[in-house]
Amino acid sequence: LSKQALHGSIPETWSSRLPNLQTFIIGKNQLTGTFPDFLFFENSLLGTLALSTKKLSGSLPPISSSALRALRIEENLFTGSVPTEYGTLQGLRKCLVCARSLELLFLSQESLIHA
Repeated sequence: LSKQALHGSIPETWSSRLPNLQTFIIGKNQLTGTFPDFLFFENSLLGTLALSTKKLSGSLPPISSSALRALRIEENLFTGSVPTEYGTLQGLRKCLVCARSLELLFLSQESLIHA
């Protein structure tokens, strides 16, 4: 759904309507609201999440998904710290979090390190 000129917030109903969702890429849109933590329900299969929409705001919620392999949440208005749980995501191989108002994570070979 990248580059589709989508506006508004991400509907919570998407998680119940798409229980087998494995990839969710909505970059380069004009979506607003907060981080869609409802996508990470128990036994979620979501492996790739890309939210480079430029207008999502608020704090980042903890995520405890063993399926998550790639997370791109740069180019948004998130504030606060990146939750320490992001550093313990066993399957996470790619993480891009860039914002002036966040404490950032840096990827090492073995794991994510909170800086």
